[in-house]
Amino acid sequence: MAKKLIKIIFLFCFFFISTLISLEIIARYIVKQPYYAFPEGYFVSNEFYGYELARNFKGQYSQPEFTISIDTNSEGLRDVDRSLSKDNLKILALGDSFAFGIGVQLRDTYLSLLEQMVNNAGGIKLSIIKAGIIGYSTYNEKIYLQRRGLDYHPNVALVQFWWDDLGIDHLTFLADTGFLTSGKITSNAQFRLFLNRNFRAYALLRRIFTTISKKALFKSRVVNITESQSSLSNKYAITIKEFKEIEDWCRKNHISCWFLLIPPKEFVYNNDLLQSQWESFCGLLSKNNIKYFDCLPVLKEALSKKESAFFKVDPHLNRNGHKIIAEGIYKYLLPKLIPENNN
Repeated sequence: MAKKLIKIIFLFCFFFISTLISLEIIARYIVKQPYYAFPEGYFVSNEFYGYELARNFKGQYSQPEFTISIDTNSEGLRDVDRSLSKDNLKILALGDSFAFGIGVQLRDTYLSLLEQMVNNAGGIKLSIIKAGIIGYSTYNEKIYLQRRGLDYHPNVALVQFWWDDLGIDHLTFLADTGFLTSGKITSNAQFRLFLNRNFRAYALLRRIFTTISKKALFKSRVVNITESQSSLSNKYAITIKEFKEIEDWCRKNHISCWFLLIPPKEFVYNNDLLQSQWESFCGLLSKNNIKYFDCLPVLKEALSKKESAFFKVDPHLNRNGHKIIAEGIYKYLLPKLIPENNN
């Protein structure tokens, strides 16, 4: 009886381990899975806005759909080093991973492309300080602007907004999901991060689980179709308050302020309910006289032409998506920005 039990246990362990190895091979080489791949030390703590990027960092970030350089300059930004003089028109561009440009090289981000378009046209010398930080909320961006904004002598603050920022009125910390790693596993989130970083099978199982259960393993969720109107209204009010505080600070410091609204791809691909939520938010911004540029129309126009703007798995804009956004800003928004700052 004991030998039979040992045999059963042995067969079970053999089957279990063989299954995990097979899943790992599948997830690494066949159905490649996105996973956490930021290099150790890329994010560092900051006492004012939670965290920032390490300065003068050299590194890469790889996913199944892309590999990019994520080098930083002496200011801890994914940008080239720039003069802080007041000689030319400057835009301080704040935002999250979309402004940062996850998925594309620095030269192919919408901010770099916009800068190239303006300078190649001649007549105006434009510098865009690219201060997009992965995972930042509007609140983090507000604190960064208040503490660092004047150092760059900007004429314009261009604050990028994504739907995940809606209703956030506190600092967001990558440490909450284990991203701000120290090499030690001190929480459940960091243990999950360890699994995500080292085992593609975990990433595959996690994706299968979230698809079947329609539940996110992490607290934050970008799109919630079933969210009540009262909950949304409260989030709208919080975000509009944050926008107004950013506007007030800019006004006091004689800086023009615009918000750049980039929708998640679920909003672009013909989901009427999500688009209705987006339109309601934009309507409230207009009602409150908040200046913004909505990227949804230009992205939907590209979709109508069967142009891809997002990666298939990764939620970020692909190279063409950044080009579409840059061209939209250049055509529709820039004419409103330049006269304000050259009168």
